[in-house]
Amino acid sequence: MSHVFRQQIGWATPVNKIMLCGFYLLNIGMSTIYYNQGIDLHTPLEVVEFLSCKIGGLLFIIGGIHLSNVLFFILLKWHYLTAGEQK
Repeated sequence: MSHVFRQQIGWATPVNKIMLCGFYLLNIGMSTIYYNQGIDLHTPLEVVEFLSCKIGGLLFIIGGIHLSNVLFFILLKWHYLTAGEQK
């Protein structure tokens, strides 16, 4: 994060904390919406199948969101580097 905000060193820690808080809130919100299905599970096998499907899908979505954040900061760093070369 400090590599991206090279000119504004004081921004790295607050932006990191804001992103972490937003990521936690997004995870909690996604998991509550995603798991609220109203399905009756009667056997332990049904519970394991349900949880493995839901947890796998949730991790896939969260991984995609994380990769989009990483891509955003890579593009931001590239923008700062190319803007510094043009000056």
